[in-house]
Amino acid sequence: MKNTKNKLPLIINSIIIVFEIIGCIMCAKHGLSVLQYYTVLSNIFALITSTLYVAFYLKTKNSIPIAVSFLRYASTVCLTLTFAVVLFIFVPLAGFSVMVEGVQIFHHLLCPVLSFISFVFFEKRKTLSKRHIFLSLIPTFTYAAVIIVLNILRVVEGPYPFLMVYRQSVVVSVIWFFVINGMALLTAALLRI
Repeated sequence: MKNTKNKLPLIINSIIIVFEIIGCIMCAKHGLSVLQYYTVLSNIFALITSTLYVAFYLKTKNSIPIAVSFLRYASTVCLTLTFAVVLFIFVPLAGFSVMVEGVQIFHHLLCPVLSFISFVFFEKRKTLSKRHIFLSLIPTFTYAAVIIVLNILRVVEGPYPFLMVYRQSVVVSVIWFFVINGMALLTAALLRI
């Protein structure tokens, strides 16, 4: 039984890899424009980190380096944030279908949930410091900064309603910035425990 539990992170991360590949293939028909979505970027990040995890798991017999554990943590923060935004913002606005239709079954539901379960309950890791909380937010803050500037410059619109700076007041945009990034910080802090 213990041997099976020790292999669960390997199994779950392998499933994540398969689901992420399916999701990426499904997104590929839309070309590079999908890279404007935090959801897609966070899932690509998860594909990379789960692949690293599986490679090191197999090579080192489950002795995962802190750098790989941190990357898994950071990608799990991103995926958990994706799940939370979909659940608490998009589902009330557009219905449950935004979580389960097409590629979203992988990107909005299965991969975030599997990543959370694996990281929180099964992956052996060294203790992450408080510094890691803030480092894990770099992908989210970088995305926010870049996409907001691109919205201001009218290079892109959105792609999410809360990023459409010309369709809402500056105050609303600032509130959304703090709500989303506050959710990211809370997620990172809770996942580190």
